[in-house]
Amino acid sequence: MKDLIKNIKKKKELSGVADDVIARLIEQRLASYHTQLDQLKPKQQKLLLKLIRADLRQLTGMFHPKSSKKSRPDLLATHASTEERLPHYLQLKEKIDSLKPKIILDLGCGLNPIALATPNTAYHAADINEADLNLVKAHFKKNHIKGSVFTFDLQHQPLSDLPQADLILLFKIIDLIDRKKGHKVTEPLLTQLNYQHLLISFPKIKLSGKPMRYPERRWLTLMCNRLGLSHERFTLGNELFYLVHRNYFE
Repeated sequence: MKDLIKNIKKKKELSGVADDVIARLIEQRLASYHTQLDQLKPKQQKLLLKLIRADLRQLTGMFHPKSSKKSRPDLLATHASTEERLPHYLQLKEKIDSLKPKIILDLGCGLNPIALATPNTAYHAADINEADLNLVKAHFKKNHIKGSVFTFDLQHQPLSDLPQADLILLFKIIDLIDRKKGHKVTEPLLTQLNYQHLLISFPKIKLSGKPMRYPERRWLTLMCNRLGLSHERFTLGNELFYLVHRNYFE
């Protein structure tokens, strides 16, 4: 399996993904085919490699920062989501500051912490892309930001392993991890994560530039109502935000 993982990571945009994340995807694919890696013929192994790369591209996006020496705006512009969010980070920070969080947990963080983290708030940053996390870690060290930077796979690791936070961020990640699962992944995030506020975002347009078919995500409103969670919605640019409130810790 090590050789397959190595070959998968030869693609530049996937080189930073954690090995254990790739291994879990391989095992998941093999289990769905009821077979073992050593039982695959060369053509089948080649197809598996392509499928895993496709899975990873959906999870991580088609980007790869070229240099950690870039200025902060230039670095943020290397990531599709953070580039789109650049004109709105000030408004987003104002919204976050209004909640007065002492601890923030950013899941699927990408390069967001470089724009959002401050020395006044403990900031825990988690992602499956180790290349991004290395850049975030360097930023935290340089700017004396308290918190932690760690690899975490929301689809396969227990949510109970995550730290408690006043505010949890889930930016443009729900559509990826809940794809074709009937929102069965989202509900545990709402009910099992330990938070007071949960800020979730969704893209309103596709990467192709075409509008989403159902951009308002009414299903999340219905889910919050069913679970008795108060929430509000707002839009910044082409991004829809749901701010979910739970005024207690489990």
